[in-house]
Amino acid sequence: GARERKLELKKIRDQEEEERKKVLDLEEEKLAAERRREQIEKAKQLQYYETDRVRTFHSALLLTEVLKERDLQIEMKKRIEQMRQADENEECQRYQEAQNEFYKTEQEKIENKA
Repeated sequence: GARERKLELKKIRDQEEEERKKVLDLEEEKLAAERRREQIEKAKQLQYYETDRVRTFHSALLLTEVLKERDLQIEMKKRIEQMRQADENEECQRYQEAQNEFYKTEQEKIENKA
C-alpha cells in the first residue's frame, strides 16, 4: 500500500538525483578538460614565443615601434619649434608696428606744434 508507494517514490527521487549528479559530473569533466586544453595551449604559445626566431622578430618589431615613436617625437618637437618661432615673429612684427605707430604719432605732434 502506502508504504510501498513511499518506497517507490523515494526510489524514483533517488534515481533522478543520481541522474542529475551524473549530468553535473559530466559537465564538470568537460569544464576541467577545457581548462586543461587552454592551459596546454597557453604553455605551447609561451614556448613558441620563447623560440629564437620569434624573439628576434618581436625584438625587431619593438625596435621599429620605438624608432617610429622617436620620429614622431622629433617631428612634434620641430612643429612646436616652428610654432614658437612663428609666435616670436608675430610678436616682433607687432612690436615693430607699435613702435612705428608711436614714432608716427610723435612726429605728427611735433609737426602740429610747428
